[in-house]
Amino acid sequence: MIESSTGVWVFHSLEEAWAARPESAGRRVLRHLDVGEYRASVIEYGPEFEYGLHAHAWEQIDLQLAGSTVERYGRSEREWTPGTVRATSQFAEHMTLTQRGWIRCCHVRGRKGTLRGALLDDPLHTDPRLAPIMFRLARELMEAGDEGRTLRVEALCDEVVRTATPDPISSAASQDLCARADEYLRANLDASPGLADIAIGIGVDRCHLARSFRRSRGCTIGEAARLLRLRRAFAELVESDLPLSAVAVRAGFADQSHFGRVFRARFGTTPGAVRRGR
Repeated sequence: MIESSTGVWVFHSLEEAWAARPESAGRRVLRHLDVGEYRASVIEYGPEFEYGLHAHAWEQIDLQLAGSTVERYGRSEREWTPGTVRATSQFAEHMTLTQRGWIRCCHVRGRKGTLRGALLDDPLHTDPRLAPIMFRLARELMEAGDEGRTLRVEALCDEVVRTATPDPISSAASQDLCARADEYLRANLDASPGLADIAIGIGVDRCHLARSFRRSRGCTIGEAARLLRLRRAFAELVESDLPLSAVAVRAGFADQSHFGRVFRARFGTTPGAVRRGR
């Protein structure tokens, strides 16, 4: 941590920033996950939490989940309210001016500093697609984990970055790419491949894959992998004598009750009911 000649605190790592203002200073880390190039978090900040004027060596995109705050960013002032998406570029000076009560935010940070391709020239992102994606990311982070959660979080982080940097994608090429990704997932479902593994396996850029899949299918590749596992679990409940606990594990769930909730949300019935009705 370095204090510049202008009195601005510059943080060169997230750990450094957290050490400067520990949880006792009004910060509560509810969830934090390092995935691929990203650090994804859901964090609450109390009214007493304050860095003053500061900057950091990484880029990040944030979603205000709850609470309201006014922040100075460069020479302008912006009010952040629930649903607001904001972006902070490397070494951009900013500080909180006013805050009412506790606020909760979902953060996507670049582990290597930059979020490649993201448009961070304006701190206020008005693209209406960004907030829903980040709300989904926050929910995914807060839910109990299963084997596919890391892939889903990474895919959602990729989607956030790619949505902040629109690029034209051919519909026909996108459909072909999705078909190849589906084939790779089915062939490697038990290995729980990560997004980078899938991209390497079919010979495409990881971010391009995430963006193309989402546009074509309306879901992330991680969500598609979960659906494939759930469909396989349904078939196993009907066609095999595997215990329900073993079916849950093969579907990527260490917690059988979590498996049951997700299964019911998808198929409208429970694993036990499917087994009894075969």
